Amino acid sequence: MLIMDVISYAAVNNSASISFPILDMGAGARASGMGGAFTAIADDPSAIYWNAAGLGIIKSPGFALTYNRWFMDTMFSQFLFAYPFSTGALGADIVYMNLGEMPLRDEFGTATGAIYPYIIGGSLGYGVSFGVFSTGAAVKIIRQSGGNVSNEAFAADAGMLFKTGIFSAGLSLQNAGNGSGYSLPMNINAGAAVKFVNTAEHALLIDVDSQYLFKDDFSMSVGAEYTFMDLLTLRTGYKAYFGQFDPEGLKGISAGMGIKIANIKVDYAIAPYGDLGTTHRMTLSYIFGSQAADRSTDNEKKSRLKAATNTGFDGAKKKAVKIQNKKNSKTPVKAAAYKTIKMRKKSAAGVAVRQTATPESAEMPVR
Repeated sequence: MLIMDVISYAAVNNSASISFPILDMGAGARASGMGGAFTAIADDPSAIYWNAAGLGIIKSPGFALTYNRWFMDTMFSQFLFAYPFSTGALGADIVYMNLGEMPLRDEFGTATGAIYPYIIGGSLGYGVSFGVFSTGAAVKIIRQSGGNVSNEAFAADAGMLFKTGIFSAGLSLQNAGNGSGYSLPMNINAGAAVKFVNTAEHALLIDVDSQYLFKDDFSMSVGAEYTFMDLLTLRTGYKAYFGQFDPEGLKGISAGMGIKIANIKVDYAIAPYGDLGTTHRMTLSYIFGSQAADRSTDNEKKSRLKAATNTGFDGAKKKAVKIQNKKNSKTPVKAAAYKTIKMRKKSAAGVAVRQTATPESAEMPVR
């Protein structure tokens, strides 16, 4: 029953005929609260899942721990990590999914025991930034066990990201590979994000994503994130599915919130999936170092600081030049005046000498 629930979830996510559904379940409560619209943002350790190119813009090391309460007894845990170097940033993702207990019965319906299916996987990625452009890639391995039967899968991701002060755009390819003869949820994601408000007190970020899943249909997501004083964050999102599977009840919408204290951040997200149930995600993240400020506003803060600094230097420089010009303008005047006075003294002395010498010469006898 639990495995069927997970397979049904894969169908909801446009993955009806594929295995390894864990590859298509997202990462982190922040992105989940925005309906999965995160391809053009990808500025935290979860970038390794959403768009590996986002690793290239990470400036400070950090990690995130996520716990997901899924349908019935299913739970999903994840560890995300990012560490920047001078040439880029390294990212890691370790994920574990416990599908609960599944009873075993013989041909007469008699219980003979139980199995505890699970899925475990990991990925490693690297991203590099070239100014406003960045690119990245990741490789992953997944193991899916259902008692005496196990399957492994190997896949790769790649992505590109363009990010300026208020606008960003991203493109990513996910889950290109094969697993024990099963198809993986390989898809292409494209997104764009705009910061409509970005002040010291308020910030509003909106992202729109489209996803095309190979061998299936496509979906679109839109998400919004409002931040107050870099302390409290509210999120909402909506994901529209264009597949044939359509569960009854409320689905597609999501909501979440986050609280940040110093370098520690706690995020929560909730998302209903119709008659399958409602999922809950909780993420605890920590960013090391003095650059623990939100990455989405880091470039703007630096720009404002640089502009203010340049303005201060320019003002001081102009004042110094003005004073020096004033001094320079006075110096020739003083020199000319001094020269004039000196010449006048010499002329006066010469006149006095001539006046003294003239009477003497007049009294000399003429021979």
